[in-house]
Amino acid sequence: MSFRPILRFGVMSDAHYTEELSYRREHFKNAIETMYRYADGQEYSGVDALYVVGDFADTGTTEQMKAFKEDMDKYLRKSTLPVITLANHELHYTDSEEKALADFDCIFGMKTDRHKVIKGYHFISVTTTRDEGEWHDSFDSAKREFLKTELKKAAADTPNKPIFVFQHPGVINTTPGAAYGNLWIYDELAEHRNVIDFSGHSHLAANDPREIHQRDFTSVTTGSTAYIDLGTDWLYKSLGVRGYTDKNFAQMLIVEVDEKGLVLVKYIDAERSAVITTERLIDLNNFTYTDDRTAPPPTFDNCASASLKATDRKLHLSFSKASGEVWYYEVKFLNSSGEVLYEENIPADYASAEPREIFELTFEEIPDGIASAEIKAAGFFGNISDSIGVKL
Repeated sequence: MSFRPILRFGVMSDAHYTEELSYRREHFKNAIETMYRYADGQEYSGVDALYVVGDFADTGTTEQMKAFKEDMDKYLRKSTLPVITLANHELHYTDSEEKALADFDCIFGMKTDRHKVIKGYHFISVTTTRDEGEWHDSFDSAKREFLKTELKKAAADTPNKPIFVFQHPGVINTTPGAAYGNLWIYDELAEHRNVIDFSGHSHLAANDPREIHQRDFTSVTTGSTAYIDLGTDWLYKSLGVRGYTDKNFAQMLIVEVDEKGLVLVKYIDAERSAVITTERLIDLNNFTYTDDRTAPPPTFDNCASASLKATDRKLHLSFSKASGEVWYYEVKFLNSSGEVLYEENIPADYASAEPREIFELTFEEIPDGIASAEIKAAGFFGNISDSIGVKL
């Protein structure tokens, strides 16, 4: 694809700085350095802004805010405009919302709600309040009025260009991650088809294809630089739950805009300091990330292989990765009659810039009589591959 950016910005969320978990500061460093390393290798090498959409501090303390500001000053270049919004972890885990806002003003010296024009494109960011709602990330009437007013200004100025909006919680009934957000600004955003709205909060993997969505406007999930939640619907009988506090996966976005107004979203793996191969092209004249979209199933190529061995009442399974966008691998163990005795769903490495070529797994405390295994690769839209099998 020939895509020549004229504008580039980063978007991150949920850095959750805390004194006890220093790796989160390392993730921030990795993400910013990777962003610049990527940009420096492009024809247009600028990074015009960095938007941080809340929960940069884990409990909103003065010390955590200062630590984040210290790292911003250390790793961000002067040519990159920093814009930060606050959210539930800044506003609701300290002594008071007022203290958190006062600390933010003193440490960062920026407004909590901002409307910036960068290279002819409008950027609107809004900090949530706790005046309404059960999620501690809400928009009172003043915030909604601010957003509505600024959107009208942007639309009047650039009716045919993307308008970028940033807030911490997602808008319910858009992406899966927005189940942890709210619905109160849907109507304001839906008045403008050219809005591209960025949110965090859920910690779900940003490059999950369901985390970009288009109906009345475009919704994009930012992931988290602290840790990614791979979901908790896995069977995990023997592997244990990897997900909610798994620091092995951490993400942020690089967003690029070309002279036609096309927008390209790329994903940084902040644990491995690399750009993930997945990218999403947003064309506001042609919504493709819709509710009814489908995708071809993943596939195992002709050289795909698997092996199954037993030692000390443990089963050792290995199999080749599948091609395509894989959400998880469905593993079933069968007896000689083809009856399923045991099964697990194994999450794929979709959140990583360095996915495994071979999955090597050990299963313990499983039923006797297993004679073979069957593996299928599942996509994100109910699309499942043909199986590969292996005998014990």
